[in-house]
Amino acid sequence: MQIAIATTAIDNVPFVGTEHGLIPSLKRHGIEAEFVIWDDECIDWSRYDAVLVRSIWNYHEKPQIFLDWLSSLESQSIPVANKPDILRWNMDKRYLRDLAVHNIPTLPTVWVEDSCKTSLLTILETNTWQEAVIKPTVSNSAINTWRTDIASAKSDQARFEALMQRKRVMVQQFAPQIATGEYSFLFFGGTFSHLVLKKPAENAYFVQAEYGGTTTLIDAIEAHYVEQAEDILSAATQIIGHTPTYARVDVIDDGGTLVLMELELIEPELFLLTDDITQRCADAVASDLYANDLHL
Repeated sequence: MQIAIATTAIDNVPFVGTEHGLIPSLKRHGIEAEFVIWDDECIDWSRYDAVLVRSIWNYHEKPQIFLDWLSSLESQSIPVANKPDILRWNMDKRYLRDLAVHNIPTLPTVWVEDSCKTSLLTILETNTWQEAVIKPTVSNSAINTWRTDIASAKSDQARFEALMQRKRVMVQQFAPQIATGEYSFLFFGGTFSHLVLKKPAENAYFVQAEYGGTTTLIDAIEAHYVEQAEDILSAATQIIGHTPTYARVDVIDDGGTLVLMELELIEPELFLLTDDITQRCADAVASDLYANDLHL
């Protein structure tokens, strides 16, 4: 079996990062794999028996091309992990509304409708928020995301309106717990694998490494936290009708209750930091492939 690991291009070379170990780990299952640039128009995807979607970090910059790519793979009956239906549902952060309906704790959010004449200051005052975070509903890596407060909301209005003209926008109450870190629960084949703590730099609130954030693999975690993360993934599985091959549940700890920040099912960093973790990921991919779970 020959599969493509879809990734983005860095200096015209497929990005691999911490996932280089997937190649030998998949080979143990009789699966030959190679990293392929997902938006390279010269790629003949029919050469592959399946596609594993990984670090396609720029998909949000070209969402229609991404959707067309998925449709093309479907039309060729090429299995995809995660499944295209999962990817479509997860690409817009309005999936958080679906999860909230299933009683998953999420941050208080105002979803700004298209062409809505909205005052940023009014949003904060109406919801009695002192601080908020503005972001597009289709984005990643904190791109076009910023923090505002009661004092600066009026001066941020022009920036807010400019973003609304280009993208659907959401405004979330700022969560001060982010200062102590965001927890990422990693699941392969619906089973909990490992936990990572991502912490922002001092006096910052972005946890991504490119903004100075740090990452620590956590060895021990209380069972009730894992159970809450499992509940989040279970709710998503009920909504989308499939168990994701891979999933990352990003949360903050609010006094023992996990509050969902993001459920990453498209291109999350999976933190394949050890050989054992990498093999668990490869095992889940192989299991889904050989069980025909990925077939359309």
